[in-house]
Amino acid sequence: MNIKELITAAGTREQAARITRVHRTTVYAWLVGKGRPDWMQFMALCRATKTDPMTVTNDPAESEPWS
Repeated sequence: MNIKELITAAGTREQAARITRVHRTTVYAWLVGKGRPDWMQFMALCRATKTDPMTVTNDPAESEPWS
């Protein structure tokens, strides 16, 4: 899983923004690669989506299943 997938798993941009306590335009910036959530925001997304933070990667290619 990568950051974009983590945000998507949280639901809408508005829901991700509420979870991380930022504006939805900030979440959009994360989605398009113009910034990243800080540690507390990242952990809030992981908790909300029941995702192990150790499984999240920065590289979208690493989250693809092996073929």
